[in-house]
Order: sequence, then C-alpha cells, then structure tokens
Amino acid sequence: MEALALLKKQTYPADELRLILNEATAQLAQTKNDPNRSSKVQGHQREEQGKGGNQVKPPPKPPPKPPPPAQADTTTTIEDVIDADTTNDNPFSHYPTSTISGLTLLSLPSLPPSSILSLSSGIDETGLTIWSGSLSFVNLLTNPSIYSWNPASSSVPSIPLNTLFSNKTVLELGSGTGISGLILSTLLPLKKLTLSDGDPTTLNLCSRNIKNNNLPSVDSVYLKWPQSPPSPYDVTLACDVVYDVTVLPILFETVGKSTREYFVLSHIPRANVNEERAVGTEEEIRLEIVEEGRRKG
Repeated sequence: MEALALLKKQTYPADELRLILNEATAQLAQTKNDPNRSSKVQGHQREEQGKGGNQVKPPPKPPPKPPPPAQADTTTTIEDVIDADTTNDNPFSHYPTSTISGLTLLSLPSLPPSSILSLSSGIDETGLTIWSGSLSFVNLLTNPSIYSWNPASSSVPSIPLNTLFSNKTVLELGSGTGISGLILSTLLPLKKLTLSDGDPTTLNLCSRNIKNNNLPSVDSVYLKWPQSPPSPYDVTLACDVVYDVTVLPILFETVGKSTREYFVLSHIPRANVNEERAVGTEEEIRLEIVEEGRRKG
C-alpha cells in the first residue's frame, strides 16, 4: 500500500518504473514472510499514535450490575391474618357448630390436655372452645330474675345484671368464640360492643362467628394484656379468662385502663397448676381473684 501511494505522487520512465515495481513486489513478499511482521506493525502503529494519529480507544467498561431486587416484606400482621381468614378459605370449616340462644357458633367441642400445657410456651388455644363461665353468664342474662348484683354493701340496692349493660359501651376481654358478647348484643340494647382477644387464631374464629351471624355492628380487635384500647368503655366483661391466676395482675391492669364504670367477671373457680406455683384450691383461687381486684381498685 505504501509503494502504491508513492507511485501516484511522481512520474517515472517506464524502465525505472518497472524496476521500482519489481523492488516493491520483492519487498512485500519479504514482509509477508517475516515472523516479526506483526510486532513491527504494532510498533509502527504506536509511533503513529504518539505523533497524534488516531488513538485506539480502550474497550468500554461493562455497565454496572443492577442492584438485587428488594425483598418483599413478609411480616404478617394481625390484619393480614384476619383478612386472609375472612376473604379466602375458611380455616374453621372442620369445626362443629353449636346453636345457643339463636346464634350459630363455630367452636371446638373440647381441648386436648396438650392445649392447656402449652400455655407456658406462649401457645394459647383455650379460646377455641366454649367454657362453662361463658355459659353461666349467658344463663344469667337469659334469666335475670335469678341473680342481682350488690356492688358495695347491703345498704346499696341490688342491681339486676342486665341493667349493668343496657345502653352502655361494652368491651369484652378474652372473647374466645365470642359467645358471651354476641348473645349479650342480641338480648340488650348496647351503645357499642367490642370483642377482643390476644391470640390471632382465636380472634379469627371470633370474627368468623360475628360474620356468620350477620352482626356488623359488633367490632373485633386484637388486644393483648396489659394493652388497653385507645379510649375506655362503660363496662368491661370477661368470662372464664383466669385459668392461670398468674395473669391476674395484667388482667386488672387492662381493666383499670379500659373501664369507666363496672367490670364483670364470670369465672368458674378451678384448681390451678402452673410451673410457677403449687396447686391452688378453688376457694384459694376465688379469694386471690377478689384480692387482686381490690389491690387494683
């Protein structure tokens, strides 16, 4: 290529031109057979670049790798669990139903002993069945003549149980299946009724029973003692929530912050056994509940 370029710039006699061409052809043949030709060419290119010729650009850097996609938040809230229960498959479809005072309630007929023993590990399945304390409360509501309550002493007139709730705002603690509060809402006029529980699965069951009985005016909220609702209620109700008396301090702490007028506890005294104390008789348990209530005012 260089030899041909020179020829274009000058005019030569034919014999001289033939000689130049022969020399150029021999020179090209010798260059092709030279094993160091590649390095010489590269050296020549580097010399040209140093003189300001076209520079060879370095290869472009690969684009930065995109950051890994952010992992989705998999934290399950109480609202998530309840929404999943009320909008998708019913996890309680295998539960038997009971009809009590005109309401249809899903509940387990009984709990295995393992459910009671698991309380110490933080697993609470006790609200998935109907307890006798709730049935006693329902019986008193449907037969008000058999019971009246004297709130202080014999000098104060007795008050029929149903008058404590009529036209009041009511909060039930540890609602479980919801039987006590739901039947209360069908028997008496209430300003407001909120059922609560501190176990997500139990609260789902309670919400399902509210929905199945078409009681949209009844609320259900997650409330774990000693938490309390944002504002107090006139009356706080609890039925058979003291299977383990070690919960008494936080129960009454919640009651103290949640209640304006009355706290109604329907409890069936039972012998108490847990890992922190020895066996307590039914009478000892009853007295302990009363004393703890007095200490908390």
